[in-house]
Order: sequence, then structure tokens, then C-alpha cells
Amino acid sequence: QRHFSPPPPTINDDDQSGAIGGVVSAMLLYPLDTVKTRIQAEQTERKEEVVRGGLFRRSISSREPLLLSKKKKPFLFQFYESIHRDGVLQLFNGVKPKFYHALTSSFVYFFAFSGLKRKVEERNPNQKISIGMSLVVATTAAAMNVLLTEPLDTLSTRAQVGSCPTKRG
Repeated sequence: QRHFSPPPPTINDDDQSGAIGGVVSAMLLYPLDTVKTRIQAEQTERKEEVVRGGLFRRSISSREPLLLSKKKKPFLFQFYESIHRDGVLQLFNGVKPKFYHALTSSFVYFFAFSGLKRKVEERNPNQKISIGMSLVVATTAAAMNVLLTEPLDTLSTRAQVGSCPTKRG
């Protein structure tokens, strides 16, 4: 008697296209991501400075958020300011980990999604996958993706914030 085993998972066009698309979009948008990450880091620093002074130093009746003390500049203005102050190349600090993160993240997601979807289809060959089951498959693939690729995203973020002008001072 022969035992049938399912074929090993294979890399298909969707997996490759997803990985390439993820890399291209991440590289094109990386300078914007760097500025966004720096803005968030600076806001967190300012918030920590205010909170470090004591929780009850602010008036309890004050409805203003902690970060409105400095006037916020529009994002595109801050983007232009970063290019003018630091140069374009500074906006690409940490691009190597981001490249690997985008490549692996997109690939892992599409590979996991297509593999899990194939397993579900094998169990019910005569039925179309429901929207609910498709959501379960997509959520599982996304969770696997985050668990496997988050360290690369953290490396990229640290490189972006580490090159922040306020951090260098």
C-alpha cells in the first residue's frame, strides 16, 4: 500500500510578485517613512520629558494634549526640511534592514497565505472558500509574518531614529 503525502509547498508567482512589490514600494516610500519615524520619536521624547516632571504638575482641568506646546509643522514641510538640513542620503539610513524586512515580510505573507489557502481548499475541494475562512487564513498568514519578520523592522527603525538630528546632538 502506498501512502500519499501532499506535495511540499512551492514558491509560486504570487509569492515572488508579492516580495518584489513589497520591496519596490518600501524603497520608494522609505524617505517618507524615515521622516515619519523621526517625528514620532521626537514627539515621544517631548512627551516623556513632560511626564518625567511629574504626573500632577499639569492642571487636571487642562484639556490640551501634552504635545501641543510646540506648533506642529506640516509633514511635507518637515520632509523638505530634513532633505535641506541632512541631505537626501540621510533619509536612507537603515535602508538595508528595511529592504530585507520588505522582501521577507511580503514573501512570508504571500507564501503563508497561498499555502494555508491551498490546505483549506484541499479539505473542501468542492466548495469555494467563504469570506470568513479567507479572513482567518489572511489573519493567520499576517500573524506568522509579524512573528518572523518583526526583528528586521526594529533594526530599520533604530537606524532611522539613530540618525535623527535631535539624537546626534
